[in-house]
Amino acid sequence: MKQLIKITDGLTGKKREILAEIFSGLAIHRSIEKWQKTWAVTHIKSGYALYQYFPLKRQAKEFVRQIADVTDWTQCQSRVTTPAIATLCGNAARSIVKNV
Repeated sequence: MKQLIKITDGLTGKKREILAEIFSGLAIHRSIEKWQKTWAVTHIKSGYALYQYFPLKRQAKEFVRQIADVTDWTQCQSRVTTPAIATLCGNAARSIVKNV
């Protein structure tokens, strides 16, 4: 399912709307930077990207598949931003991008 979501620009802190594909609290969308031709996975409740440098959309989907059961991604930011979750997400993203 696609819908407009609000994301937070990491440089300015401003909220922006973008069309995204939704997967249980997570969204896959193009990078908000026009010059950057990558895909991002964003935590919808917080608007912050978990990872935003997937060259291919299928890699972003694989990332979502791998981290889907790590936590309830529909929860607020404070519930999903633990060091353990950050480490797991970082490792999964690097593994997927490395295996292109």
